[in-house]
Amino acid sequence: MDVSSSNSGTVRIDYSIPSHYPFTSTWTSGITKTLEALPADGYVFDYWTGALTGSENPVKVVMGSDKSIIAHFHRLAGHTLAMQVYGSGTITPDVGNYSCDDGEIVNIVATPDVGWLFGGWDGDGVADPTSADTTVTVNSDRTITAVFYQYQPRYILTMQTTGGGTVTPGTQMYNSGTVVDITAIPMEGWKFDGWSGNVADASLATTTVTISDNTTIVANFSQSRRALFGWPIIGGIIAGGIAVIVLIVLLVRRRLYYY
Repeated sequence: MDVSSSNSGTVRIDYSIPSHYPFTSTWTSGITKTLEALPADGYVFDYWTGALTGSENPVKVVMGSDKSIIAHFHRLAGHTLAMQVYGSGTITPDVGNYSCDDGEIVNIVATPDVGWLFGGWDGDGVADPTSADTTVTVNSDRTITAVFYQYQPRYILTMQTTGGGTVTPGTQMYNSGTVVDITAIPMEGWKFDGWSGNVADASLATTTVTISDNTTIVANFSQSRRALFGWPIIGGIIAGGIAVIVLIVLLVRRRLYYY
């Protein structure tokens, strides 16, 4: 008794399975033995050759002469499962190529590294692409990639003003590490005095702030000297001149009245 290839399967003879192949034994003429081909995992039984033909399984053999019998098995259609990683993290099975039986269901697990998040599985046959612990059915060659992306916290940039002026942009949320351009715009009669807060250059009306936490930036404005002193003085002069003209007109009219 023999098998077509090692590890492909075994043959049960009545109630016992030989420990090695080829296997030889002697039986009394006329005795009937029952043979059953038992395929190994990933294999199927095909047929008998030698003193037996066909694919009946189990099958009975009547001993009447020396017999040589071979059980033939073949491997099920196999496929390659390629496991890959995009980003920073680990997976089970580990990165590499694996031989799988047709239709084999493989459990796959993704674990992100510190500071990274699991973004999903890329590839066909995954039961739940959004779950870090799921399965893939290997009924053809598969390439499965665990996608990880770096976690970026978001913070609030609060923009404020003191005095007469505006700022751009307004209060918004940004990803950590974002460099934001900011601009202070004074109203008429006001001037920009500088920024309060952690900015690149507090003296420039247009500068930048790098987001690393919730941040408050204040643009400071003050009234210009022209607004405080120039126009009131000019206005006083104009008002005084008008008053003098009115007084002269009244005096002239009064004198004409007496004449």
